[in-house]
Amino acid sequence: MLFTDCFVGWPGSVHDSRVYRNSPLFQAAESRYSNIFPMDSFLVGDAAYPLSKWTLTPFRDTGNLSEKVKYYNFAQSSTRIVIEQAFAALKGRFRRLKYIDMDSTSVISDVVLTACTFHNVCILGEDNLEDFIEDIEDGRQIHDADNYARVQIDTEGKRKRQTIADELWANM
Repeated sequence: MLFTDCFVGWPGSVHDSRVYRNSPLFQAAESRYSNIFPMDSFLVGDAAYPLSKWTLTPFRDTGNLSEKVKYYNFAQSSTRIVIEQAFAALKGRFRRLKYIDMDSTSVISDVVLTACTFHNVCILGEDNLEDFIEDIEDGRQIHDADNYARVQIDTEGKRKRQTIADELWANM
């Protein structure tokens, strides 16, 4: 539930994938993959993010997925729930984040980054999260075909994702 990398330099109307591709984390991963993601580690992302060897996304469901791939998608989605819960806790603790009414984007970025930092302090101080977590709306995840079309397929990412799906299925 900790925020380990915060990039708040873009306005809210920019697509997640574009923000991610322009983030320092993405740039560092492109140039120094093994330093940023040691031991072949990776991030999990929803369909809005590009598949790569360091960002694994769900398989596109066109209606003919195997049971193994469906299970991978289920496990991958279940892992992402923690991310949604972290954002819900952040917005629950700092309700003003839902309605920031400021003119300066740099000030807004500072407020959001500060809230993320304070959120981490609260987590490390073991405060009670149940007081702050709001219900997560199912409609928040992106599942439409247009977003899949924008995802650049990375060969190493495809191989890694398939290997994890195979291992999950074999250990089921």
